[in-house]
Amino acid sequence: MGLMEALLIFAVTIILYLQGDRGEAYLSRFFPFYEISPSGAFIGLIEGYLDGFIGGLILAFGYNMVMKLIK
Repeated sequence: MGLMEALLIFAVTIILYLQGDRGEAYLSRFFPFYEISPSGAFIGLIEGYLDGFIGGLILAFGYNMVMKLIK
């Protein structure tokens, strides 16, 4: 999940940058150092990976707990 989120944020940031969008990024509310720029794309890559990795851990833990309760 971390890799998917990281690549998605990176790709979207590069696309927005190439389209000329330099405005306020919505993701900067969640990722403190993120901005629409080439350097922001790499920062989003790192922060997105960490966010997706932690979210994936929480999801997997919850899924495993539910499966133990069902059995």
